Amino acid sequence: MSKKKGLLVIAATLIALAVTAGIFILPKGVIVVPQYLKEYFGDKTAELYTFQTPSEAEIGRDIASEVLTVMQYTGDEDSAPEAGALSRYYWFPYLQQPDSADADVILCKADIHGDEGSVWIMYTLSRYDESGKCIEGSSGILVRCTVSRGSDGSWEVTGTSEHP
Repeated sequence: MSKKKGLLVIAATLIALAVTAGIFILPKGVIVVPQYLKEYFGDKTAELYTFQTPSEAEIGRDIASEVLTVMQYTGDEDSAPEAGALSRYYWFPYLQQPDSADADVILCKADIHGDEGSVWIMYTLSRYDESGKCIEGSSGILVRCTVSRGSDGSWEVTGTSEHP
């Protein structure tokens, strides 16, 4: 193989590695945390800027899905499934029973170390009465969920923190 061909092969390999790193390793978006949230969450905001493994992302997606389910629940208080620390996202601690709810929960970052960690989500939530009037609404709310693995291997939220 000529020296020129060898250099081309090396260059092509480096380009392929860079593209692969950009697709599979680098974050898909940049998280910008406003100063008031940095002050509220303190040093914990550094978790948002660490590497996230695929298994951490899967845990995070499962937690985000649980949060979404609780937020979208509009049934009777007595029939609501047990949600532990996520119960604060049910409608009944705060207002009249809504007729419908529209929620979106986005996983920002999961940071797991052994059997505990944190899952950062951002949610938008609107709840409506029977006439379609909005009775509750929030948008772009950043939440840090503290999580731990139970004895059965499932992950549960043991606490939540969001700016008041």
